[in-house]
Amino acid sequence: STFIAGFLRDGISVWMPTLINDVYNVGNFSAILTGAVIPVCCALFLNVFQKIGDKIGNELKSAALFYSAALVFGAIFLLFFSAFPMLDVILMSAITVCVHGVNLMLVCTVPKRFSKYGRSSTMSGIFNASVYGGSSVSTYFIARLSMSFGWRNVCAFWCVLILVASALCFSKYKKYGKII
Repeated sequence: STFIAGFLRDGISVWMPTLINDVYNVGNFSAILTGAVIPVCCALFLNVFQKIGDKIGNELKSAALFYSAALVFGAIFLLFFSAFPMLDVILMSAITVCVHGVNLMLVCTVPKRFSKYGRSSTMSGIFNASVYGGSSVSTYFIARLSMSFGWRNVCAFWCVLILVASALCFSKYKKYGKII
């Protein structure tokens, strides 16, 4: 699930300006400006995701919820794909913000569970490596997928990945008790 989070988080962030330029032909400058939306939104919502995670009390359940929200935004994105550039930017940003919430739960919070074994840093490193593995694969894979099948199919693929990751988190959350 962390691999998928990295794939989506960085894949959407990196390729959103290209998608906007390719679909709407808005020019490089305008397309590149859309890339500034994601970091700003993420900064605004990170504390909200932490509070939601604390309230839910289970990292995997929280991650599954954030993935589910991303799936809703992804479905809306597919439904209205290429209708309005700003709507596409908002929906891709919303998906990415939700995935940042997943990253917060899985990479920053889950490793605390391993502190009693002296392995928090090790687990954090493993999870981070998985996230960045997904990120590195997405850079190449999204380019190939978009050139071969078009941006709409890339977006459909993102939705499939979100569904798989959400199902993985939902299937395992009962193994975890309350956040320590």
